[in-house]
Amino acid sequence: KGTPPMAKKIMAYCLQRHAETADQRLQFILDGIRRISYDPVVLNQDGWTTKKSESAQGALGGAFLIGRRIIWQRYEALVIAFVRDEEFGCLWKAVWVEDLDTFDLEADELKDAMKKWDNKQAKLKRNQGSRSSGSSGSTRTFNKLFSVDGIENGIILAAPSNKASQGVMWPARVRHVVETSMTAAGTVRRNASKNLIQVVFLAPFWNGEVSSASKVAEVKDQYSLGPLFELDRIDATASNIQKYPFDSLSIEQLQSSFRFLGLPKAVFPRYLDSHRLAVALKSYAKTHIPKVYSHDDENASASASLTESHILSVKAPIYP
Repeated sequence: KGTPPMAKKIMAYCLQRHAETADQRLQFILDGIRRISYDPVVLNQDGWTTKKSESAQGALGGAFLIGRRIIWQRYEALVIAFVRDEEFGCLWKAVWVEDLDTFDLEADELKDAMKKWDNKQAKLKRNQGSRSSGSSGSTRTFNKLFSVDGIENGIILAAPSNKASQGVMWPARVRHVVETSMTAAGTVRRNASKNLIQVVFLAPFWNGEVSSASKVAEVKDQYSLGPLFELDRIDATASNIQKYPFDSLSIEQLQSSFRFLGLPKAVFPRYLDSHRLAVALKSYAKTHIPKVYSHDDENASASASLTESHILSVKAPIYP
């Protein structure tokens, strides 16, 4: 009694799935329990708000903090829901990015978690600033060896420099150094900034805004009006770049991950298009493009030094 209807459906599905072994059956059940803990429909039926408000609600912020990145118990997490509880007051539900385990935070705890995230970002900016402001004769300390799994396929999740993107991690293709720095004579042009890489964002939503309000009513999907690809230059840091997680597309999984981004529902078709492109390019690279440096960081590092570029730009594949 009192169990959300969607939670019952999820568990019924898990229990009815065909399992080869008892261990597999147990895993199905555990997966179902985890899904219930963050499923937006279950949370809504249980009284939680999962939609980010347009402005702060009261002194604590309320649902306006949905989508906020935090650090809790030393790991990165994301606020996904809000509720006003009669016993505990305001509560926020968050999910650890790494394993999708959820936890609840009271106002003081959330404030501390947000402060830790802000302090980490400020520290990263200070470190980047101190490295870039050094004299030309000083030794650069850029993390030229920073890499992500799957870079040999060229597809990553990256944070765009365009402020209209709201800092959302979006599928992108890393351009190889020969694509970004080749001169007409066939030699590699030296780049002053060795920690910047060029990426191509796939089906971005932030470049589709119409210029006049009168046109908005005529357009059914204003987020898909912009170009299908957008070139950008970003810092090669862990805060800007993540491993691309998908080898194949699951609409259910994409819908679930999209709900955590805090974006308008109308953006989802563009979000789906971006992942379709990402999976297709990743599959093509796996099948048709030879891997040169995927398991040889020493040679890749040497090539990066010779071309004065970042190792990600060297290890990325060269698409035809």
